[in-house]
Amino acid sequence: MLDKIENTYKSDKLIEKLNVRLGFNLFHFLNVKPEPEYSNYSAVFMSAMQKPLIWLYKGITPENISSSISTGFCIRSEKGFTNAGSSNRHLKCFEMLTIAGQMHEEQMLALIVQLLKDNMPNNVNIIAHVYPNDRIAQNFFMKHNISFILKDECYFKEPDKTDREGHRVELNLMVQNVEEEICWEIFNCVFITATNYGENKLNLPLVEASGSLERFLVFSEGKDHVLKTSRFDIDSVTAILQNVNINVIYKFTDLLRTVIILSQSGYNLGQSIRKSDKLQILYTTACNEFMLHCLINNISFEIIINLIQRDFELIKSFGYDCEEIGLQRLILELAEIFQKLNKKIENIKNYIRSNVAKLGTNKSIERALRLHDGDAKRLLPIIEKLNKDI
Repeated sequence: MLDKIENTYKSDKLIEKLNVRLGFNLFHFLNVKPEPEYSNYSAVFMSAMQKPLIWLYKGITPENISSSISTGFCIRSEKGFTNAGSSNRHLKCFEMLTIAGQMHEEQMLALIVQLLKDNMPNNVNIIAHVYPNDRIAQNFFMKHNISFILKDECYFKEPDKTDREGHRVELNLMVQNVEEEICWEIFNCVFITATNYGENKLNLPLVEASGSLERFLVFSEGKDHVLKTSRFDIDSVTAILQNVNINVIYKFTDLLRTVIILSQSGYNLGQSIRKSDKLQILYTTACNEFMLHCLINNISFEIIINLIQRDFELIKSFGYDCEEIGLQRLILELAEIFQKLNKKIENIKNYIRSNVAKLGTNKSIERALRLHDGDAKRLLPIIEKLNKDI
């Protein structure tokens, strides 16, 4: 029997303590002070295998395992950053909420289901996806009158990443809003039953349940978008970026959080692309996409600085150790990119002015863009706005 779940957090003013009593102990979490290993976090590029939990998927299992609950930032690096803010449930930068330890499957399922029932409105329903051979989960959900769907993909075996084997239980939440039905995965529960590629069977499973904290808050706070939750201040951004399309604001906010977290994680622009590693290049790409988005939508650098500082303070209020020197470095690096993009626009504009009489406006623009690689074509809307001045 699990006697204790270690608290990764103390409570703060944004979210009341979440209490779960399952016959043994209360624990509280969310929105507060991370454990030391999470204080100076590093970006996890779509991998929940954070260093403190690496034993779940790599190496020898510790003899004594303390169950824990924690959060850590993750970056979705696939498809670059052009699709930032385009989904109401996917963020380029999100907080992974993780419960991990070693316990019986029924115990973990009971823990999570009670957590959801205690903190979700009555109109939110739980739907599970279960591996067909997982009789434990099926019996549990039938006993608790929770709908479930059998899914072969819930078998867990990823030999290219880990020597562990087991199965998964996906827990989804569904709510019918005024305009649409929302049904999102809220926890992906992995039950590791064997190590060494199935050779060593475990008497007690290693367990990890993880999911986006922002998605959890969508349902608990009655929202319809992850950026509308208390982990962001979308209202302030909207008030400052007046007369700006809401989709532009969503992308701005998603990219803003992304570059702050990457910068606080130790990444910087570096000396050159050739000398930068993959993650360094991704940071540069994110910063460039952020500044390009701001230029295209006529967001001044003064406003950018203001909103960076606001989001920086909000992240600090969650309990993370954010460094002011890192914030100032980020602002300088973004200013450098902003200046380079403006210089590129000026060069393109000058080329068009010099050739418009000979080639015509359209042909001059076409040749000007051809002379500048990278994001030159995406600057076309700005160039077109300048046509009146050419």
